Amino acid sequence: MGKKSQLTLFIIFGFIIVVAFWFIFSIDREKEEAIEKDIKRAGLTYAVPIQSYVQSCVDDVSRNAISFLGLSGGYLEPEWSLDNFFFHIGYLYYDDLVLVPSKEEMEIEISNYVYKNLDKCINLSIFEEQYDISISQPDANSFIGNNSVRVDVNYPIQIKKEESIIELSDFSTNIPVRLGYIRDVVEELVGDIVDDPDYISFGDLTKYDLDINLRSKYLDSIVYFIMDNKSELIANEPYLFVFGTRFNTTQYLELNNTPPVLLNVKDFNIKEGVPFYYNIDANDYDGDTVEYSALTSLFSIDKNTGVISFTPSDFDVGNNLVTIFAEDSKGNYDYGFMAINISNG
Repeated sequence: MGKKSQLTLFIIFGFIIVVAFWFIFSIDREKEEAIEKDIKRAGLTYAVPIQSYVQSCVDDVSRNAISFLGLSGGYLEPEWSLDNFFFHIGYLYYDDLVLVPSKEEMEIEISNYVYKNLDKCINLSIFEEQYDISISQPDANSFIGNNSVRVDVNYPIQIKKEESIIELSDFSTNIPVRLGYIRDVVEELVGDIVDDPDYISFGDLTKYDLDINLRSKYLDSIVYFIMDNKSELIANEPYLFVFGTRFNTTQYLELNNTPPVLLNVKDFNIKEGVPFYYNIDANDYDGDTVEYSALTSLFSIDKNTGVISFTPSDFDVGNNLVTIFAEDSKGNYDYGFMAINISNG
């Protein structure tokens, strides 16, 4: 069976891509408390707030690196990418060229991101009225395992208060994202394409301990969305790894069909315990049937009507960024971002 018929039968799924611009992450308390005890034993408790502050930035920047790496196919700046998404999704198979990154390449990507962006998070001037602080250039190294990613940062900081001096340098964070396992699965998926580019076995996708969905884009490209509910990166959301495959054919292109247009995706401030109702709407100028979808544990959306209806709980309190998709029967789509801030009732 050809690729077109396979896609027609199996991959018309409602889908979204979660874009995480705002992260609110907790500090690794066990690790931090151990460092705090060492500092307190030395009688230098004034260094604890600075140590905690820097550690929180190491945590956040490392999580950002892992998130953005997944959204762009394992490369933060992929050489070949689908540029019509909010993120540049990397092609890992492009006209018979296999571009799956090695674990070592992904480690370098994470390390470089942390090195380049850590200073953007850290602003030690907020402590300078109380202490004399000097810093050196940070260095970062990451290590990808099957079940987690560890990022080690050497960031020399000298803190002086009156006649006492303390030096901090080593920070580390362990992120429970199964990135090594996901990378190995991606390599297998691309290997299957190499073996038979004209056939996708959708039954084989279910053998992995992951949710794998596909979307066609212009029908000569397929985007793989891999969701891992056993990884912990963003609260209440699965970890998302996305990559593209492109085939050396244009025979299936729908050149005369236009995508639907979302009309009313916007942001909301709501309260826990208060029912929320909203109707997403879209126009399709070709008259094609439109289906709606959203990937979030916060609510479900009626695929036929676009109606969102749910009552947030105290577990949902906080900022939630959701991407809404409208897709027509030809596989063309539009998407928009909805920020929902839920406060205590």
